[in-house]
Amino acid sequence: MGFQIETGTTVEVLTDVSFRVFPSEIFALVGESGCGKSVTCLALTRLLPSPPARHLGGAVRVGGRDVYRLGPGELRKVRGHGVAYVFQEPATALNPVRRIGPQIAEAVRLHSRRGDPVASRVTELLHAVGIPEPERCARAFPHQLSGGMKQRVALAMALAMKPGILVADEPTTALDVTVQAQILELLRNIRDRSGMAIILVTHDLGIVSETADRVAVMYAGRIVEIAPVDALFRGPRHPYTRALLEAVPRLDTPLSAGLTTIPGRVPTPREYGAGCRFANRCPVAKPTCSKVVPQLKEVVAGHASACLATEGA
Repeated sequence: MGFQIETGTTVEVLTDVSFRVFPSEIFALVGESGCGKSVTCLALTRLLPSPPARHLGGAVRVGGRDVYRLGPGELRKVRGHGVAYVFQEPATALNPVRRIGPQIAEAVRLHSRRGDPVASRVTELLHAVGIPEPERCARAFPHQLSGGMKQRVALAMALAMKPGILVADEPTTALDVTVQAQILELLRNIRDRSGMAIILVTHDLGIVSETADRVAVMYAGRIVEIAPVDALFRGPRHPYTRALLEAVPRLDTPLSAGLTTIPGRVPTPREYGAGCRFANRCPVAKPTCSKVVPQLKEVVAGHASACLATEGA
């Protein structure tokens, strides 16, 4: 996936991004801001406007069908039925001048047969996401709801079409800790009840450890490690994953020690080099790392890493 820039050329932003998500699985996508997590998820159903976005190759298969070969009508069915989204800013996902009920009803009506009971379905969805007094909520405007309630409404809209995959992009951003825990518990409950797969986009490794089944670590438009969540936290194989884990604040670390950080910053797509994109920040980089692209290889069953310096470790 690339983006056309002002000069007319196309800059590649995602390279060789490949993963599978299974039913009833919570699959986390983690990494620093600017690593390509959200762009990856938007590309799943061609939500990136083209231009400037350009599909440079590969396939995105939802239910066995390549999304990039579908016509407008078929694509519309994938959006909602196949893949649905909950974005990190529920306030911007909701129309501020329309009541909650009609907004959810619109999503239900677009994917229902004529004559289906829309009003009762709206109430059912609001109840399913844990909103007390759903009829009252349906009559409210977005500004009358708290951040956590808005996120639940956004989740109800996403669930309206009973999707096979739910993409939750930073679903707990700007929510207090108690509400974060409630939203994450709700996602787990929905997964358990429906069997849907969830792609959880986050930079919070604490959320990942408590919620996810498997995790993919992204850096500068590439996946550098994929593993079951327990294996990744117990024995990370990629230096970037190790650096992320070391940067997590710990209660047993004295304040005088300060915070551990990763030197430097994530390169922009125009700055991607010929080799490993983490090489200039990596503490174990070899001379070949800046020249040779490391391939994502399975190091043990179910655990893959893309690092020349740690191959065979």
